Amino acid sequence: MPTTSGLVATHGEPGITLTHEGENEGAALVRRHRLSERFLVDYLDMPWDAVHDEACKLEHVLSPEVEARLAKQLGDPRTCPHGHVIPGEDGTLAEDELRPLAEFLAGEEGVIGCIAEEDGELLRYLGSLGLLPDTPVQVESIAPFGGPLLVRVAGSQYALGREVAGKILVRA
Repeated sequence: MPTTSGLVATHGEPGITLTHEGENEGAALVRRHRLSERFLVDYLDMPWDAVHDEACKLEHVLSPEVEARLAKQLGDPRTCPHGHVIPGEDGTLAEDELRPLAEFLAGEEGVIGCIAEEDGELLRYLGSLGLLPDTPVQVESIAPFGGPLLVRVAGSQYALGREVAGKILVRA
């Protein structure tokens, strides 16, 4: 099985996979990105819907020493502002079991784990409704024929389309 730069291995069909070294490099990049997002929100007061692009720039210039100091200064956070788990220094990723809110039945409740997509417009919308990571949410009813879900969060009710509800990942 030929490799490219030691990070990916080619297999013909179905294609390519990451090598062990590639997985480690990918986890390190994700770690720097998510730590950067957390720093931008927690220390520079940037809105959570505006940090993804900035973090994409920072993730490539952080040295291992700066990354370690950043993690320590931030209190070794478990997640980024969007709720995604930050890989450990060793590349391990302790993912929670999450389900899309769109799959919940009427009466089910849980706590928002993360927002699957870091689209700025979506994040602004969800933030305006209080649909943030670590927030309890309950599905009160579901309209038939693919209609919206009526959800309750922080004492308020909102109708969410199935597409939007599918991007909100929840711990049951």
